[in-house]
Amino acid sequence: MTKALLLVLTNPASRAVEAEFNDWYDGVHLPELVELVPGIIAASRYGVDDLSNRTKITFQEGDADQPLFAQRYAAIYEIESDDPEAVVRDIRVKASEGRFRMSPALDAQEAPPAMILFSPVGAAEPVGHAAVRTAAAA
Repeated sequence: MTKALLLVLTNPASRAVEAEFNDWYDGVHLPELVELVPGIIAASRYGVDDLSNRTKITFQEGDADQPLFAQRYAAIYEIESDDPEAVVRDIRVKASEGRFRMSPALDAQEAPPAMILFSPVGAAEPVGHAAVRTAAAA
């Protein structure tokens, strides 16, 4: 069984509805995806820290600096499935069918959600301090 991570980047529709957005995402959307989408075994959310928001890039000389990320929030869904891509397709199908309770507080226009699936590479298990010490002792 493959373990994968789905990163979903989002924004509230405006600063005025940011609390509503966070309440909906934490209280409705995350639990709903875990319940309705087989293969999603856990979900968590994070906000972009101030340092990341201030980091800018310039593509060509004379271009205005652009933020690295348009979205300020990230949800990470842990997937356990023989076909993680099928889990993502299932999310998209259920969303298009209106199976999720969406919120108008979610920005779907200026910086719409971005979904990125990450599959494991390299070590099959996460490396932690205990694993590093064990490998060094061998």
